[in-house]
Amino acid sequence: MDGTAITGAQAAQLAAALGDRKAALAEAARIAAQKVALKAAADAIDTSDLSDADAVAAARGAVNGLKAALDAADGVSDAGKAMYRSVLDDAEAAVRKAEAGLDARDRMTAQRTAITDALTEAREALRAVNDGSTEAEVMAADAAVAALGMAIDDAAGLPEGDLTVARARGSLGVLVAWLAAARERRTAALEKAREAEMAAIAARAAKLFPGIAPQDGTPGPSRRHAAHAADGDDRILVLFGAEPPEGTVASLVPDEEALVPENHGWQGRRYASPSSAGAPPGDGFEAVVYSNVEGLGRKFGSATAGTGAGREFEYMLADGALALVSGGSAAPAFSASRVGSQRFVNIADVKRFRLRGDATNVLIPGRYFGVPGTYDCTPGAGGACAVRVAAAGFDLGTVSAGNAFTENGGTWTFRPDDPNARVVNAVDSAYASYGWWLRTAGRNGQRFGALDASAFEDEKGGVPAAGGIDTLYGTATYAGGAAGQYALSSLTGGINDAGSFVARAAFEADFTGNTVSGTIDGFTGADGMARDWSVALADQAVSAGGAIAGDGTPGSTARQLTLWTIGGKAVAASGEWTGTFRDNGADGVPRVVTGTFHAEFGHEGRMVGGFGANRRQDRTDR
Repeated sequence: MDGTAITGAQAAQLAAALGDRKAALAEAARIAAQKVALKAAADAIDTSDLSDADAVAAARGAVNGLKAALDAADGVSDAGKAMYRSVLDDAEAAVRKAEAGLDARDRMTAQRTAITDALTEAREALRAVNDGSTEAEVMAADAAVAALGMAIDDAAGLPEGDLTVARARGSLGVLVAWLAAARERRTAALEKAREAEMAAIAARAAKLFPGIAPQDGTPGPSRRHAAHAADGDDRILVLFGAEPPEGTVASLVPDEEALVPENHGWQGRRYASPSSAGAPPGDGFEAVVYSNVEGLGRKFGSATAGTGAGREFEYMLADGALALVSGGSAAPAFSASRVGSQRFVNIADVKRFRLRGDATNVLIPGRYFGVPGTYDCTPGAGGACAVRVAAAGFDLGTVSAGNAFTENGGTWTFRPDDPNARVVNAVDSAYASYGWWLRTAGRNGQRFGALDASAFEDEKGGVPAAGGIDTLYGTATYAGGAAGQYALSSLTGGINDAGSFVARAAFEADFTGNTVSGTIDGFTGADGMARDWSVALADQAVSAGGAIAGDGTPGSTARQLTLWTIGGKAVAASGEWTGTFRDNGADGVPRVVTGTFHAEFGHEGRMVGGFGANRRQDRTDR
């Protein structure tokens, strides 16, 4: 410069020019960077091979990157962007085409997988179908084959002639034909099994029919009598036929492993005897007896603590079991008098229960406080679980190698089958009973395998017969249950059915006329299904002492008839029934009636059983 001074205005102009130049250079740099970004984004796009999902995803990412670069390139002219827009359009079209192809391929893959899976499931379902399959298994196979057909129909995305579809269609035809054949074979097998079952039922009915007879205590060939043993003895004694050795006196003990449901409020119990004194070799006896055992207590046990004398449960359970003995001590819940099991009977003193194999505990079915369940004993090292006869019931413990009994040894628990079952507070109290018994003849000549059945009625503990009935006036009703054996045996295409039954029993007593009549209905047969039967017990005289017998004429003791109706059809009355009123209440009216009955349905049906009913509080005086 020549040293000439500039004015302030000139200085301002010069500063403004420098600022504009800087701004122009910055803008040029920004646009140049945008162009570089556009080129880099365009160069990142590779659509040369879009044959797999990763390449397509990468291309889609690059396309999205170029879109972002174009949106950000606000300084680049439209002419400068045109080439990149063309690149973007071509790449977008290529990526979309590739994505559509991938979607189609994924759909086809899914459809092929669905077909393959359905085919596998159909084959597995059909393998389960055989002559013994359940209806549910057959229905599952039907559903699996139908699902295969649907999977094939849904494979619309697969090209014509697809190998997976073609093979599946061929397999479907084979499976449909195979299933149809399997169903046909199963139907034939079920029909054959049904015929065999019906033949077995008919054979049992034919065998049981001649052996059904009413209770008869008269010694001789026709004797059929059963009763409780003496008080304190839990057995039932059955007297069959003449005196031994020609006849039989069978001793039946409680079967603690069998759970017999109650019948209209009366508690059930099964009795059995593997051998019988005086019986032919192999004779077998069983009985089911129902008793109006009073004193049922609270429910057995709960995992939730209760408080107070009126709590709902008798015991506290841990993991569903009641602790009885542990660490040399008896638990507070333990009482030897409440211990019982079929495997404890006939013990002279001590019985040992050995461990089997690698087992560390012994499981023993039985009852505690009258509730069925399982005893679980872990003896510990060097010992064996054992029980010992106590003054009442059984002590629990272990025995050592020298057979010395250790009371409260080992760990004993009891797991009830049903924690809600009620404990029995009065096992040895007085009660009335009814039921049935059945004999299967052993090796006894022509009668091998023959069946004989009759009824049971008795009392235990001194339940008194009624008295003073002839001084009563009015009526009373009684409700309860009945149980017994029946046989319908037809040789002309009629009903063949046989086995045990339970039913409902109802009685109407007219104490003014000293008579009673009854009805047995609500039958359930041996297969657990209802039967449309009823048995009418004809009007019969009642003595002053409660005996039910006779037509009311002086000196008559003839048992009155029964009338068995099947499906509304009845034949001539036949059979007989009898019974006893027991246990006068405070008002002089008997509180319970028990007895036996025998009914016939023409020449094809026979039934025998016992009944027990409690008085309903609806007596009316006249």
